[in-house]
Amino acid sequence: MQTALQEFSASRGREARSSRILLQRVEKIESLRNSVLPHVPAAIAAYEQKLITRLRDAIQNAPAQDAAISGISDERVRQEITLFASKIDVDEELSRLASHLSEMRRTSRKAVQLANGWIFWMQELNAKPTRSAQNL
Repeated sequence: MQTALQEFSASRGREARSSRILLQRVEKIESLRNSVLPHVPAAIAAYEQKLITRLRDAIQNAPAQDAAISGISDERVRQEITLFASKIDVDEELSRLASHLSEMRRTSRKAVQLANGWIFWMQELNAKPTRSAQNL
């Protein structure tokens, strides 16, 4: 029983180190996520403007027989760009990432609590036979 307890304790030490490394990585990912957040709206707006310019150039340089293309309104182009921007918007992904990181922290804390409980019970189970033998 003592050997099992020692092996379990050694395993817990390795798990604690792994947990610390994992939580450090969670913090790094969270830091990177937070540094990206302020730049997302500007990046989307810049891309939208670039796309508007490219579309206008394409429409202006369209051959005369493509009257349908040259009749497209700026409003329609803006609607299409907005639709496209919503598809490339990373806001939802960044929110999902934050949720996953939070859950990883919560799960890590629960795992530590669970492991500490197991250590307690292993010690108790090991102590009972020892105390009983001493009372004989």
